[in-house]
Amino acid sequence: RLRWELRESAGSIGDNSFTGSVTFVEASTKRIWDDLAVHAVFRSLDLGRLVGEPEWGNGRSKGDGDSVIPALPITIGGTQGLTVRLNLQADEFRYGFPLGGLKILALISHERIEVENFAIHVAGGSMSGSGTAREVGAGARIDVQSALQGIDLGTALAMAGLSTSMIDGKLAGGIDLIA
Repeated sequence: RLRWELRESAGSIGDNSFTGSVTFVEASTKRIWDDLAVHAVFRSLDLGRLVGEPEWGNGRSKGDGDSVIPALPITIGGTQGLTVRLNLQADEFRYGFPLGGLKILALISHERIEVENFAIHVAGGSMSGSGTAREVGAGARIDVQSALQGIDLGTALAMAGLSTSMIDGKLAGGIDLIA
């Protein structure tokens, strides 16, 4: 078993500067490595520069009215035996529109994506939680539990490009999604 570590490293991915560490663990002769652990801290992270700008419902651009939530292109099962552990932090996060700080701790394997913990600041409040996505036949099963606290609805609607006259106030509570 070989272990390769890059500690106290700095770099840039898709014009997103970061500091952190990367660990590769080679556990067999069949694969280059079996485990990859990434800990990265970004001052500003624009996810669109890494995975492409989001599609807003049916492949349309934001504002076409189909969806206010951007689709994130994620494939379960694409790691082919590699387990990836991510610990990401960003003071500023953007994907389709600017959000606040982000913290995420996740495990990605050939059979599932497991977000052990996430927290994001949005519209003057926060959203935190955990979740999993795993392959089921030709589709996926998604299970997410999240908590919302102090999200300003007017600000959230404006961020999504919607009319702010529809609703006002603060949002707090929980959202559980099983699909």
